[in-house]
Amino acid sequence: MSSAFFDRVASALQPRYRLDATLGSGGMAVVFRAFDTALERDVAVKVLRPELATAVNAERFGRESRRLARLSDPHLVAVHDAGERDGVLYYVMDLVEAETLRQRLERGPLDTESGLRVARGLLRALATVHAAGLVHRDVKPENVFLKEGEPLLTDFGISKSLDTTVGESLTRAGGSPGTPAYMPPEQAQGADVGPAADLYAVGMILFECLTGRRWPSGFRPRSVEWGGVPTTIRPVLERTLALRPDRRWRDAEHFRAALGVARRSPWLARRGVRVTLGGTILVLLGGVGWLLWGAGGQTGGPSIRWLAVRPCEDAELEEQYPKLGDALADLTRDRLGERGFRVSASYSLATISPDAGPLEIGSRLPGVEGVVGCEVRRQGEGIRMSATLSDTRRGDVIWTDELAAPDGGFLELPERVASAIARAVDLRSAGASRPSTGTRDIDPRARTAWAAGLSAWRERTEDRTSLLRAERHYRAALEREPSFGPALAGLAEVYVTLSARGLAAPDSAFPLAVEFADSAIALGWDVAASYAARGEAFRAYFRGRWAEAGAAFEAGIQRDSSWVPTHLWYAFWLASEGEYERAIERARWARALDPYYPDVNTGLGIVLYLADRSDGAVAQLDRTVESNPDSWEAGMWLAAALIADGRVGDARDRLEAVGPRIPADLYPFVSPMLAAGYAATGDVARAGRLLASASPAASPFWTAVALANLGEPQRALARLEEAWTVRDEFLSYVGVLPLLDEFRRTEEYRRFVREHDMPWFTGS
Repeated sequence: MSSAFFDRVASALQPRYRLDATLGSGGMAVVFRAFDTALERDVAVKVLRPELATAVNAERFGRESRRLARLSDPHLVAVHDAGERDGVLYYVMDLVEAETLRQRLERGPLDTESGLRVARGLLRALATVHAAGLVHRDVKPENVFLKEGEPLLTDFGISKSLDTTVGESLTRAGGSPGTPAYMPPEQAQGADVGPAADLYAVGMILFECLTGRRWPSGFRPRSVEWGGVPTTIRPVLERTLALRPDRRWRDAEHFRAALGVARRSPWLARRGVRVTLGGTILVLLGGVGWLLWGAGGQTGGPSIRWLAVRPCEDAELEEQYPKLGDALADLTRDRLGERGFRVSASYSLATISPDAGPLEIGSRLPGVEGVVGCEVRRQGEGIRMSATLSDTRRGDVIWTDELAAPDGGFLELPERVASAIARAVDLRSAGASRPSTGTRDIDPRARTAWAAGLSAWRERTEDRTSLLRAERHYRAALEREPSFGPALAGLAEVYVTLSARGLAAPDSAFPLAVEFADSAIALGWDVAASYAARGEAFRAYFRGRWAEAGAAFEAGIQRDSSWVPTHLWYAFWLASEGEYERAIERARWARALDPYYPDVNTGLGIVLYLADRSDGAVAQLDRTVESNPDSWEAGMWLAAALIADGRVGDARDRLEAVGPRIPADLYPFVSPMLAAGYAATGDVARAGRLLASASPAASPFWTAVALANLGEPQRALARLEEAWTVRDEFLSYVGVLPLLDEFRRTEEYRRFVREHDMPWFTGS
């Protein structure tokens, strides 16, 4: 490029842009490095060559350049300014100081995952470009930067508006603008092109990324050597590299979705599946898009009755709605209702690699028949959420769909995607019957907030963070739907849990829990969580309504036998009643419903321990600790079970191992519970030190247990009286806890039972 042209451009763009150097030039334009004096940052300025600029209508160029400046996508090099000054037509872009894809490919092909990452990023960018009414027309490795492995598409110098007539673009009418090596046949022949041309170029780029060889433009896919392309990817590329544009993928999103499915499903390549995604509106079968085997798209094949939902990929809204996959699972479960379907959230997959395919998941989780994968991403000013359903017995991807919404409408998407999943599963399983109460006409944003609250409640972080987050989500749901029973029931469970973990005062938390649960029931919502929270509050706090706890749990099970907490909390109540066989049955039922549900395996171990089945309790809790070494609660109860089994040395070792991991500053019952364990193993000094250092708010019940095992029944009785006064939740175990076997033979214990009219705590 001549110095005269450089000087001309530099003069035209001053004073806003100060040109520094020429970065590169091509057949259409020259790119300069410049300094933006207004924003004080380095930028790249692309200027059309003067011989072309004279042939371009300035008005059209300005209209199209303004469109480019409005594009926003993380895989597009941002255009900040565009226009014409003194006959110089230009764009101002981010200055990207990274290698191009061409420079990277000169060192050899990419691995499969990296190649797919490039292709999917480019397709995401092109979806934004096409939605803005533009076609790039020059997608090639030289126009793609790689920044930390992610592609950035640039160079719109020959882009074309979709709403203009032939020849109304940024280049002359006629000819073949673009790079011949990456042109589809129609572009090489000088014909007008649409988005399919850009998709063809992405297919060529992916082929080159995977093989290290350029695609022989103009060749039919069947006549090309495919060595280096995984068999799962080939059919997807064959379609996008078809010579006729009408035989390629319909748009960038369909192409991108197909690559995502192919990455996880060898079945796709084997069967040659048709993909029909819903785009921005679900239009098939009342809102369900299909991906089914065979030409007919029928719903045959084994039914699916148990689903597991993966964590959402690329969840850009994770900060606002963490564990979005869990929320989607709960929304799906709510839609499927009481028809015998089971839906497990992503914690069921915690021990399985995120890259595991459906067959591996099926072998690792016997009984799970379907796996749902989900993805959330921004696109332009909107949000897209997609999901796939795979059969774990055959490895089939049997359904996929996608929804889009404006950025502010994101809260509607999870509920709508869940409805589509439920419909797909229901149709496949021919399971239509009575719908759940969740199908009422409720604002989908309220449902999404409720599901996010449920995920946060289930998370159980070491502090109260997740529980308070759950409360915020439930209250957000109620702001939209004040009579939404599931959110009321959720608040009831939050307050029960806060108090049970010593994070809220029982006098305020438990009455609130009952109030919210009763409100949900009074409004006609037969939500199992309402009855579960009601029963747990009666068990733990309302001593005079102890017998009503059992009735509440039974009512919850009758309304929804699949809600795990009902069975688990009922098991604790039955064990406190001395109904050991029924308690064990309930706890095992809870585990059978969802063996990966938080607390369920520890809960079964606790029930076995309270039932004096020390050998079974040790085995159960040992397995729990082995599968979840961070569970200090399981470790503590394992130590107690070892003591009951006569293995005092092993119990002391377990206490030594678990003690340092216990957040004693968070939970008031921790220090005295640990002291009780050491006292029962004969380590009097350690137990005494722990009691002396315990918080004033420490659980009086566990302090009483420690004192009883230190041989101080009078002081133990005094702390039991305090436990009665403050309504310590653990007091319900006073009649059955094995660590109190000796104390229950004392006059102090009998006096306590008589004075407080506790006939169900008759002692052992």
